[in-house]
Amino acid sequence: MGNVISMRSDEYYEALERREVFLSKHPELRPLQRKIDESLKKADTQQNRLVIMRELMMDSLNEMTESLNSMISSLKEFDRKVKTMQTTTEGCTSSSLAEVRAEETC
Repeated sequence: MGNVISMRSDEYYEALERREVFLSKHPELRPLQRKIDESLKKADTQQNRLVIMRELMMDSLNEMTESLNSMISSLKEFDRKVKTMQTTTEGCTSSSLAEVRAEETC
């Protein structure tokens, strides 16, 4: 039994070392890791740890969804502006294209 505890302990410390290497390569994730560590300290059972991890993952997923929706909106707006510019510049010569960009009309 002591061997199993020792092995788990060794695996635990190896995992912590790998995590530290990973975080050193991706320092922007340190705040998230701190949030995870702080949240898991409050869990008194394995089931509670799983519930907390699920909540943290859902929070992250919701944040990513909001960011993705914002990017989609920005891309749609950009596409609209490009199409407007293409319509505005149709029939213009290359010499008048500079004027179009300056005045946004041909």
